[in-house]
Amino acid sequence: MSKIRRRVQYLHALKQTKYLMPKSYNEIPEYKAAFKQAIYFTRSCSFDIDAVNWIDKTFITADSTDIEDSLRDSKLASFDGAARQCLKWSHFYAPRVAKKLGCGAWVTIGQIWNREEIVYGPSWNDLKRWIAKGIQRDDFENRRGFNLHAWITLQTCEIIDLTFFTTLSEMDPQFKSCAGQFTHGRDPHAINGHRYYPMAIGSDFAQTISDKSISSLLTNNVEELNNCSAVFLFD
Repeated sequence: MSKIRRRVQYLHALKQTKYLMPKSYNEIPEYKAAFKQAIYFTRSCSFDIDAVNWIDKTFITADSTDIEDSLRDSKLASFDGAARQCLKWSHFYAPRVAKKLGCGAWVTIGQIWNREEIVYGPSWNDLKRWIAKGIQRDDFENRRGFNLHAWITLQTCEIIDLTFFTTLSEMDPQFKSCAGQFTHGRDPHAINGHRYYPMAIGSDFAQTISDKSISSLLTNNVEELNNCSAVFLFD
């Protein structure tokens, strides 16, 4: 992308002061449209991220073998430690999945809805505050974890959520068998009855939140994926 075109897109992002905040399940826009808005918002926070050249292809097979291979390549013994670590795991695995599949893969931060119930619902102001000050103790008040969810978006518009099922298995005994599993697909079909709403994009965005938080939320070392420091990170 030329410097002139990039500058025009950044100016457009800065001028776009109103971003859609869904008030119901039916107000959530089509995923590509929401992702485009998320790119504009991310640029308005001074992060350099290009527009996505979507490709019409399905990378994830029905048995998800390719994704499981990219996870196993990291030499992680078990996936059971993913609970409440959505940002950490998405940030760690996005580049590895991209390399394995040969396509773009982005850490994606936003909301997830279960029909009319919002499961994780950060606001635009929450995201701006976290970029400025990180996750602090106040973000845990009256919650079991802070109000954020993260997943991976592929260049095919497929979603990979590495942590939601494992977190669910710890919160509700009837889902205990879901521990260590991950979900994938295209919104709104990745999880039955759920919608994903992307709001901010990229590893740099995630890294900035982590750098300013009360505890490091990320790692580049597979041995640290399940470290107890993750008690500060709930997905």
